[in-house]
Amino acid sequence: MSTSTILEQTIGNESLGTVRKPSLLLFLTEMPRAIYSFVLGYIFYKKTKTMDEIKNQPVLVIPGFMGSDTSTLLLRRYLSKKGFQVFGWELGRNLANLKDIKRIQEKVNELYEFYNKPVILIGWSLGGVYARHITKNNPIKTAQLITLGSPYMGVSEPNRAHLTFKLVKWGRGFNDHERKWISTLPHPVKVPSTAIYSKLDGIVSWKVCHEANCGLTHNNIEVTCGHFGMGTSKDVFIAVDQILKTSNHS
Repeated sequence: MSTSTILEQTIGNESLGTVRKPSLLLFLTEMPRAIYSFVLGYIFYKKTKTMDEIKNQPVLVIPGFMGSDTSTLLLRRYLSKKGFQVFGWELGRNLANLKDIKRIQEKVNELYEFYNKPVILIGWSLGGVYARHITKNNPIKTAQLITLGSPYMGVSEPNRAHLTFKLVKWGRGFNDHERKWISTLPHPVKVPSTAIYSKLDGIVSWKVCHEANCGLTHNNIEVTCGHFGMGTSKDVFIAVDQILKTSNHS
């Protein structure tokens, strides 16, 4: 599939229907496909020219479940080449501690104050769920939201990360307060948003990773990498670059 085709694909208004966890084949091939995505993404990054113009626009990238800033390093370096002021979340490994959301919000506040403008939030998987929640609570300080394989339309739907999540959380699920704000995630945010998803995702169903209602400010882009390859995929880099180019951030 060509890049132009990838960037043109949107879902529009579509019912989720029955959500099933990704096939075992997609799950078992996640790692080799992630390595392939990294190789192609790294070559693409090395060939990308560094922009002469430096944009006074902060971008905060939040890693997925079990990931750290190392997992988003290539994406952040690519965006830095494009002239953006890019930052990692600097909270170590994402262990699904929902208390981290408050610390991310504090970082958003700091960047907002320093650059005197709203922050672009990019979240991978669970990181995108966090970013969406933060955007909903404080849209004034968020310029734009981009999610990468983030199951915000159905966090509790069947997925291949459920067992690992329960082990990390010592078998504890979500409490009533957490379930309440999780239930609001599918509602549209008040800033421009783009959901990047893949039907080849072997961890979460693509059906819960995209906007249900597309429009002028909310849309979806399909890529062809796996879940673990989202942060290093050439197609994701191109998609994010196009989103930011057409958003008039300076």
